[in-house]
Amino acid sequence: PISALAALTRTPAQLLGQQEHIGSLRRGCDADFAVFDGDPLDLATHLRAVYIDGQRVFGDEPARAVANATGKETR
Repeated sequence: PISALAALTRTPAQLLGQQEHIGSLRRGCDADFAVFDGDPLDLATHLRAVYIDGQRVFGDEPARAVANATGKETR
């Protein structure tokens, strides 16, 4: 699964010469990402939140998303 995820994230960024800006979550990269409650390639997994430019544009508050996924709220 890790190599499949890289095929959707890091590898395309490298092929486009954009690895300094996209393709991974690290300081200096664009903060566009999705949060799932399981393996994103598993059909039983649900989308919990979407962030664009580091701002949540879809989904629950982070603590509520964790509570929904684990059955207990964390802070």
